[in-house]
Amino acid sequence: ADPEGVRRHIGYMSQTFSLYRELTVAENLRFYGDVYGGVPERRAREVSMTVGLDERDLQTRVGDLATGVRQRAALAAAVLHDPQLLFLDEPTSGVDPAGRRDFWTLMRTLAGNGTTIVTSTHVMADVERSDRVALMNHGRVLACASPAELRALSGTAIAVIEADPWTRAYAQLKQRFPATTLRGERIHVPIAAGVDPALVIMPALHDVAVHRIERADPTFEDAFVSYIAAAGNRPADTGELRTV
Repeated sequence: ADPEGVRRHIGYMSQTFSLYRELTVAENLRFYGDVYGGVPERRAREVSMTVGLDERDLQTRVGDLATGVRQRAALAAAVLHDPQLLFLDEPTSGVDPAGRRDFWTLMRTLAGNGTTIVTSTHVMADVERSDRVALMNHGRVLACASPAELRALSGTAIAVIEADPWTRAYAQLKQRFPATTLRGERIHVPIAAGVDPALVIMPALHDVAVHRIERADPTFEDAFVSYIAAAGNRPADTGELRTV
């Protein structure tokens, strides 16, 4: 009923950066300030400082910026009007680990000031930083809780196997347990929580020397694979994460 009114309270940052590449960061911020009904220059400066943009960044054309700085500029435009709700689409795609860490520090600052942030991401490290996660597959929410709760509710544990030759062991376990993955030369197999990993793993192995089989807590990625598999899809199928 009031799209313009709603727009004043919502910010959006797209995966492909919605800034005009031929304009400087400052010119982009002035443009978006006008789109949102007029934002004081003082507010633009405050937002720029908050996201870590200096004067040189502000006077640089967006097309000439490094990916991480361009991301900060896009975030500045998205929060310029102080939205109550902020949507971020794959915000750390293509960003190095240090840039990703700095980005989430900014997100925590914004959230601490009262902004609700909804993120779409496939980066598991980002998921772990969220307060709540909705795991979606083919448009359906499979589960929604905190990352720790989702790990616990998955009913999954991990059998960690060290064997020689590890390549043969991996091939055998992969055939029996499609969700099997590698961590270096250590083989990770999702199993039901409460099950003795040796009883599950040993019958699937032959002509290999097994040095160690131990149980480990699942990572969020392990839980993710478990939920997708339980939904009746191949473990390798891509799901989607919505985080808050």
